[in-house]
Amino acid sequence: MKERASIRTLLAASSDIKTVKEAFDGCSTLALLQSTQFDVLTLGLPMLGLQGEDLIREIKGQQPSLRVIVVTALATEDNAVGVFKAGASGFVVKSSLADDLLAAIRRVASGGVYVSL
Repeated sequence: MKERASIRTLLAASSDIKTVKEAFDGCSTLALLQSTQFDVLTLGLPMLGLQGEDLIREIKGQQPSLRVIVVTALATEDNAVGVFKAGASGFVVKSSLADDLLAAIRRVASGGVYVSL
């Protein structure tokens, strides 16, 4: 919860990025996809319920063009490779969150890929 508040505060300070909705687990994330259009989805790892690579595959199955950025403390090369194979477009380590998240969102929203390890 504290981390989501920090991310929300960081994004609110940016004039070119709008936070639309928040979800606390995989099921509520999938429910949001049914009712709201997003350009970029930031996704924490781990989440309750459906999570990780399985959740990304499900998201991409429902909205193939949706760009997903994984935000995680689990900064391993294996985790990064796994989420990219599942369809993510970005991988941001929580320890570098303030420095990297805005850059990641901007790059991924414009069609690029972003990785911080």
